[in-house]
Parts: sequence; C-alpha cells; structure tokens
Amino acid sequence: MSIFYFIAGASGSGKTAIIHNLKKILGDTVSVYDFDDIGVPEGADKRWRQESTEKWLKKMLKENKDVCLLGQIVLGEILACPSASKMGKVHFCLLDVNDFERIQRLKKRNTYGVDQNMLNWSSWLRMHHQDPQWMQHVLKEDSWQGLDFRQWDTLESWDSKANIKHLDTTEFSINQVAESISVWIAEINNKNDPESIPNSPYKLYKNIPNAFKIIDEKLFAFNKKCVPAIQDPEIIDKHYIIKENGVIIAGICSDIYIWKILYLSLSLVC
Repeated sequence: MSIFYFIAGASGSGKTAIIHNLKKILGDTVSVYDFDDIGVPEGADKRWRQESTEKWLKKMLKENKDVCLLGQIVLGEILACPSASKMGKVHFCLLDVNDFERIQRLKKRNTYGVDQNMLNWSSWLRMHHQDPQWMQHVLKEDSWQGLDFRQWDTLESWDSKANIKHLDTTEFSINQVAESISVWIAEINNKNDPESIPNSPYKLYKNIPNAFKIIDEKLFAFNKKCVPAIQDPEIIDKHYIIKENGVIIAGICSDIYIWKILYLSLSLVC
C-alpha cells in the first residue's frame, strides 16, 4: 500500500523552499509535489483550498506510489475530504518558525503575508495540529460543502487518525530542513523497526536514504569549526582518466580538501 506524506505550514516556514532539495534527496523513491502545481486562481480562498485538497488526494491515490505533498494543507481538512477514508493513517509534518524569523523571511521574499494576520494563522495552525478541538470554526465556517468534519471533530487527540511531526525550522538551512524531512519519511517507511541502543535513549535506524551525504556534511561542518579552512574553494575536484584507442584504461577520482589535503577516493587501472 502506498504511503502519503503531507508537509505544511504557514508562509515563511520553508515548505516551498525545500522542494528542490527534497526531490534530490528522495530521488525516485517518493513523488514530491507542490500543492500549487494544481494551479492557483486569482482570489483563491479557503473553499478553493479545501476543494483542491480533495483533488490532490484523488491524484495521489491514483498514482499507486509513495507521494509527498507540500503546501497550504491543513490536517483537519485532509481528514474531512471524501477520499481520506481510502488513505489509511495520515503522515503529517507541520513546519514552524518563530514569529520574528518568519517575518524576516517574508520581507526578504518581498511577498504577501508580512502582517499580523499571517502570525495569527501560523499560531492557529500550531494549536490545531496539537488539539483537534481548538477553534474549529476557523475551518468550518463558510467551508466547501464537500467536506465532512464529522470524521474527526469530536476527537480529543489526532493519534488515531494521524502521525504528526512538528519541525521548527528557525535555525535550519533549507538543506537541513529537507534532510530532516527525508529522515522522518525513512523512519515511517523503514520496514525494519529501529533498534534500541542498550543503556541509552537512542535508537539505531538502518538504510536511511542519503545517509552517507548527511553524515559526511555534518562531519565536514564539525571539522571546519575545529580547524578553519585555508583554501578557497573549500573542495577542489581532481578527476582524471587515461584512454587507449578511445577506451578508458585508468582513472583517478580525488579531491583537495579545505586544508590543502589530497583525498583519494577511487582509482582504476585495467
């Protein structure tokens, strides 16, 4: 059965910014879509968002593949859609950011939402995804008639309907957010349950997508803190091949790292 992942949050939380990075990390394992790919008409409102959510659910169900949808989606609206009953438990990640950083990001983008209304909306989303009973009228009033809020509106907790992650992106780079999402997806999709490490609160996960890249980047960042770089650019690629009559007979892949250290990764002699 396909698994569906939803990544949402108010403007400035990072959901649109990470799409390119997330696609690169996940590769062909998960289809990644932007909610706005469906086309956003002028004057798009709450009803449009709710009806469009149902359209996306239908599309995701038809794809017969794991899908990740990022954009202006709300957990309560997903669960109220007619197609939600065919999807099983919902995997939902709310991207969040502190108010000051959100406004700075929106100012930098020179886009809409640089006002108190956006902060109010982000605050409501934060509460909604922790408490199904919180001010339900925000979704129900003047809503699209195709939704059935009875699917969840008496719940005290989302636990029976959804697996929820809350990710604060305030101190994260775009790539760090994408990496965190990819690890979350891998944890859900991992067929082998994580192993508990004895005498510690930690868990061991196997076969996390892009694990080598994530670990290598974290080690590189740590090393830079300990010993500052002495070359620019920090990594210089040095890759060479030798051909005989057009056929590769030898080669070397190497890099000069940030302290003018030559690192040999691969060599070939036929």
